[in-house]
Amino acid sequence: MLTTSNHVKKISVEQLRSVTFCNSVGGFTDGEQRENNRNLQLSILMANQAGGNLKIVFNTVNGYRELSAAIWGTSEKHILVKGGSFIPVEAVAYVYLD
Repeated sequence: MLTTSNHVKKISVEQLRSVTFCNSVGGFTDGEQRENNRNLQLSILMANQAGGNLKIVFNTVNGYRELSAAIWGTSEKHILVKGGSFIPVEAVAYVYLD
């Protein structure tokens, strides 16, 4: 598992617009993708209830990046981050509460 201390660079919401995304390592089966989407939705609900941000670790062409931000919404394919930027769900490695 990746951790913040190894191989993950923190970025700001402003830097997100210049990132080129990649699929997360290994890809997911349909069942795994549904489970990941469910976990993402639950994480967003918990963060919104607590009034906090989510930390999202995702894959880019330059390696893994971590973003701490408020999530405005999701679809099956994208996460909408505060400020209007999107992260493709298929690029997300994991999420956790800030």
